[in-house]
Amino acid sequence: MLAAAAIVSPVSAATYTWDNLTSNGSQGFSNGYTLSTNTNWAGDVTPTFNNQAELVFTGLGAGSHTVYAGSGTTILNRLTIGTESLFRINSASSTLSFQGSTPTIDVQSGTFRLEVILASSAGITKTGAGAMFSNLQSASGGFTGDFTIDQGLVTSGNNFALGDQKTVNIRSGGAANMNGQFWGSSTITTGSTVSRNYTFNIAGTGVNGSGAITNLSANAVSVLTGISGVRYLNLTADASVGGSGDYNLAHSGTIDGNGFTLTKTGANSVYISGAASDIAYAVSQGRLVGHNTDNAFGGAAGSVAVAGGATLASYGARTFANAFTLADTAILENLNSNVIWSGAGSLTSGLAVVKAAGSTNQITLSGILSGAGGLDKQSANTLLLSNANTYAGKTKVSAGTLRLGSAGSIGSSSEIQVMSGATLNVTDVSGGFTVGSAQTLSGGGTVTGNTVIAGTHTPGFSPGLQTFTNNLTYASGADITWELAANSTSNRGTFHDAIDVQGNLTFQGPTTLALSFTYIDGVVDWTAPFWDTAVSGVLGWKIFGVTGTVNGFANLQIANANWLDTNGVAFDTARPTGTFSLYQAADGIYLNYTPVPEPSTYGLMLGGLALAGAALRRRRKASK
Repeated sequence: MLAAAAIVSPVSAATYTWDNLTSNGSQGFSNGYTLSTNTNWAGDVTPTFNNQAELVFTGLGAGSHTVYAGSGTTILNRLTIGTESLFRINSASSTLSFQGSTPTIDVQSGTFRLEVILASSAGITKTGAGAMFSNLQSASGGFTGDFTIDQGLVTSGNNFALGDQKTVNIRSGGAANMNGQFWGSSTITTGSTVSRNYTFNIAGTGVNGSGAITNLSANAVSVLTGISGVRYLNLTADASVGGSGDYNLAHSGTIDGNGFTLTKTGANSVYISGAASDIAYAVSQGRLVGHNTDNAFGGAAGSVAVAGGATLASYGARTFANAFTLADTAILENLNSNVIWSGAGSLTSGLAVVKAAGSTNQITLSGILSGAGGLDKQSANTLLLSNANTYAGKTKVSAGTLRLGSAGSIGSSSEIQVMSGATLNVTDVSGGFTVGSAQTLSGGGTVTGNTVIAGTHTPGFSPGLQTFTNNLTYASGADITWELAANSTSNRGTFHDAIDVQGNLTFQGPTTLALSFTYIDGVVDWTAPFWDTAVSGVLGWKIFGVTGTVNGFANLQIANANWLDTNGVAFDTARPTGTFSLYQAADGIYLNYTPVPEPSTYGLMLGGLALAGAALRRRRKASK
């Protein structure tokens, strides 16, 4: 006897359109606004819920519309939503099970809130430019298939928004918003689910350029643990991540760039906590932080380009071998412990900023820094430059210490400026430190280590005091600019420039001292009574305070110039027989001044001596 053939019931494929246009608010309702009530559907037909059913909710008009999903499980293949404002499917006890070929949620317009238990092993694709707010219930562990965001923004309403651990595909034009939720740490079925992490395959810049992965909430997701849930990140094209709240990527996982560029956008901080490969990074906004691994930025094959105002940072004791490029005002920052950047660095223009969160967090740049730009060392920590750098821009030490290693050099930097309270430490430089003939050393602060100046020295900062803790030598041909801002010999370092040398001071050959009296905020006035009186010996302006010995004093010469005062009046016009001269005392070198002689005295002077005195004046207009 033949076995009876199995009877297969035909599957109905149908589209059902909701036609209850009454706005019933945004709360859950069961009084008639249910999926199973036939009067809510066009033709008053009760839908057949199966793996080919499409439920259409479009043209519902303004206001909020909430549909109660009922209890139990509703099987369907596709949701199509297009409203003017908010549409919600709500029920904590109901399950929507997406089955069949290419299950889809198509949000064409408006905002769709999904607040049910969601199930699908086949995966779900979100399409349409409208927004989806996923507030799935905790039993959505049955949502195990891929979640593909083809278009529009999907925002998390809770920690279960993506369902069980899975692959999330974000295509160009789509985006996933953490919204301050902890994708990787919440319970879905039973017990702790810290291991519930996701693989993200991403492309594009998201919605409105905010990033394919983003956290648009001000609330940070913990940056040092894996609770962001993004364990494995793969780029399928150039992509960006960003937002306003902080989070991490690839904690206990990896990042595979596949040869593409990952751009950090938005004002927040994104921590890279897993090893990256075959990738380039760009930081256009906010802060990108390397954490938990030395290969966060792709190792020696990786690169990071940082735009002006954006930050590339480190957390923990790390050594990064990747190359990096810093634009004008771009920031290289250390947030914790010591860090070494061993890759080559490029300073493209202006001044890049280097700083740290703590005074003990040393930053070491052991690769060669090149480019037309310069750097500004900020914060109280130490920056160590251990290679022979070739960048041409300015080196500014605003705070803390800039230290040169034994092979360290900033010989191509146009100007080295040390601000008050900051330190340039050149103690370790092999063969001693030299300011080259084409360089300028300026500012206040402290220079530690034997120093030779072959170029221009402009101490102070309109005006100010600069201190050398060791020996200071001026090579033949060096020049010094000294500035006075008031009709006074008092307030050394405030009213006039000053240099303190705690070792020996040596002038190896002719060294020019250029005097300047035109400081923009100064009050030097040649016609003031102050200039009627001589200033001589140690009562004059103490330019150099020297603890050790002075060698070659005769090589220091005042440049010839017809100096202008703050008002633009020429010295030769106001004080035609006045002179400046230098005086060496036991504690340093002073600038003296002799005024116009009294008429009776002048009449007793020999004309030849007067002419000789005028000829010996050594003046030069100086500017800073």
